[in-house]
Amino acid sequence: MRKPSDGAEFYDEEGVFERYFAPRARPSDSPVLTMEMPAFWDAAGDIAGLSVLDLGCGDGQLGAELLARGAARYVGVDASERMVAAAASRLQTAQATVTRADIGTYSAPTSDFDLVVSLRALHYVEDLTGVLRRAGQAVRPGGRVVYSHEHPVITSFEARRPDGKRANWTVDNYFVPGPRVVVFLGKRVLKHHRTVEEHLNAVRDAGLAFLRLRECPPIHQLFAADEAEFQRRLRIPLFLMIEARRPN
Repeated sequence: MRKPSDGAEFYDEEGVFERYFAPRARPSDSPVLTMEMPAFWDAAGDIAGLSVLDLGCGDGQLGAELLARGAARYVGVDASERMVAAAASRLQTAQATVTRADIGTYSAPTSDFDLVVSLRALHYVEDLTGVLRRAGQAVRPGGRVVYSHEHPVITSFEARRPDGKRANWTVDNYFVPGPRVVVFLGKRVLKHHRTVEEHLNAVRDAGLAFLRLRECPPIHQLFAADEAEFQRRLRIPLFLMIEARRPN
């Protein structure tokens, strides 16, 4: 059996990129839109005039929105060749730069940014503390780091049918950190499980000051008439989001 992909190569595999961006039948089918992004924009606050680094920038959708909301400068970093090409095509402005690099080892210039963000990317990275330490060094004193990660109750055990909606969830081996091989978008990929405690320890060990933890509950009004899907999303957290600050 072929070994599972790591995050640096996964989205360049045949068919993965297309399936990841395949349109959903209804906006309420996307937990990113109904759970994660409302929490992120609340955490990000007013980004007008800020210089932003995005680790795991994907196709640049977040970058475009940050610039539309007034960010003065945006740098996106991603390991996927296809993602970087899509982001560069989307962000054709002097305010934006897109770089292909492994976010697990990437180092930005010291004190060059006001905000570092990373959404749904760090569960592919083995050394979370190292990434957060470099992110903290990349922001100016008082600058912030905001990242999201698949929630530990999800990463602890893969209970999803490969092509179906979860109806039940299992938490198992929660206190056994490390890699998990899961099937995502029809392919085997390596993700890393961490407890909530390990996330907070990583923030501390990276030299950052913890500000807030969010679990991104569903926003009722974003589900329109789809009450059944809203009730399903109330059952289990999907995302963990952490906001931290570089001390002055």
